[in-house]
Amino acid sequence: MIEGDLLEDYKSFYITTHVETKGENKLVIWIIEYEKKNANVSDPHTFMEFALNMTKDIETHHIK
Repeated sequence: MIEGDLLEDYKSFYITTHVETKGENKLVIWIIEYEKKNANVSDPHTFMEFALNMTKDIETHHIK
């Protein structure tokens, strides 16, 4: 992340996505690492919700 709204509140913001396959099951792992600019900045719950919803949408697409 080199620019954007997230960097107004966070010194750094890194996202890693990994998919593990176990038989027919797939597990999506999101790792979100961030450093707040100060203690008054809240955790990025909105972004975490976005990631969860996007994963659900992708799953729904593949199930069809």
